[in-house]
Amino acid sequence: MRKFRFIVTVIVITAFSVTLALLSKKIFTDKAEDEKLKNLITTEEPSGTGQVITGSGEFKRNADYLNELCQQNSDCIGWLKVSGCDIDYPVMYCKEDPEFYLHANFDREYSGIGTPYVDGFCTPLGDKRSDNVIIYGHNISSGEMFHYLNRYEDEGFYQKHKYVQFDTLDGPGEYEVIAAFRYVAWSENDKEHYHFLEFRDAANENEFNEFVKNAQELTPFKTATAKYGDKLIMLSTCAYHAENGRFAVVAKKID
Repeated sequence: MRKFRFIVTVIVITAFSVTLALLSKKIFTDKAEDEKLKNLITTEEPSGTGQVITGSGEFKRNADYLNELCQQNSDCIGWLKVSGCDIDYPVMYCKEDPEFYLHANFDREYSGIGTPYVDGFCTPLGDKRSDNVIIYGHNISSGEMFHYLNRYEDEGFYQKHKYVQFDTLDGPGEYEVIAAFRYVAWSENDKEHYHFLEFRDAANENEFNEFVKNAQELTPFKTATAKYGDKLIMLSTCAYHAENGRFAVVAKKID
């Protein structure tokens, strides 16, 4: 009997040790991938003008930095920075395989934390840019990607971080947050709830206003609003308040 208990104990300890080692390896790999993405923009001061803030601090970079990144990977269409949330990443768009960057890094290699990417049904650039460009990012428990996005649930945080930066190949862009809320990604068959992820282009003013109204009704504090014609981004990540739960921040372009 004692021998049996000893064997069971050894098995349990071994399994726990292996699990802990795998978890530690995953966290280390995730953080390495995270730093690799944030360091795509060098801290050296290139020629040109334009003052920008990145994860490495404030420095000068030329206006063509996104074009240079696009030469490395043509799927790169922008760069997103959200102060206070440790979000400072390239944004990818792969229309042929919309969820490719769910588990791929900037170099198109497998990555557990992925890279922020635009919804495949959105048009993120050009004259036909969608009214609402949806950008997805993982909620990584060790802090990478969009993990800290839910800090916007706190009104005090919102007051100090009302603006986010989303530069694209079309040019620089400053956005003002107009909503921050939890929601559920309902199935296509659901007819009872508003489907936030289906709003990309407004057929008319009423449709645009309906999206803004629903988003702001779920936001636990008063924010600025948006009017028909404004261009929006919606940052979306997983949340765990419900099955298929999500957390989103919506912002309007102001510059």
